[in-house]
Amino acid sequence: MPVKDLLIIITAILLGSIGQLFIKTGLNSFTSRFGSISLSTVWSKLPAIVSMPQIIIAIICFAISATFWCVVMSKRDLSQVYPFIALAHVFVVLMAYFVLKEQIGVLRIAGIAIIIIGVIVLAQDKVTSLG
Repeated sequence: MPVKDLLIIITAILLGSIGQLFIKTGLNSFTSRFGSISLSTVWSKLPAIVSMPQIIIAIICFAISATFWCVVMSKRDLSQVYPFIALAHVFVVLMAYFVLKEQIGVLRIAGIAIIIIGVIVLAQDKVTSLG
């Protein structure tokens, strides 16, 4: 896969992951001011939630990420590029550790390694026949 396409994919994933981080920080701020959110209250609280600056930034990140995905998916097979989305788990765990100060245990580190190996295997250009 050309480096340019890989950069577009990584940018899309990174923007989506940043969007998740902004959702988390926005909801942390919201719940500290207005109380917890449940399935029964989310719809009544939704206007207040989506008007928070962090949520607006998250939506913008998701929109830009989707635009990058449109570009790369117009050029590549879905089955080749979609496995890269698993890297979002890696980015989110790292951002949660560095930004939100969440703890990362040994099993999460092992899981991240498995994800990275899996993405490398799944993203190979060559298609081989089993028969």
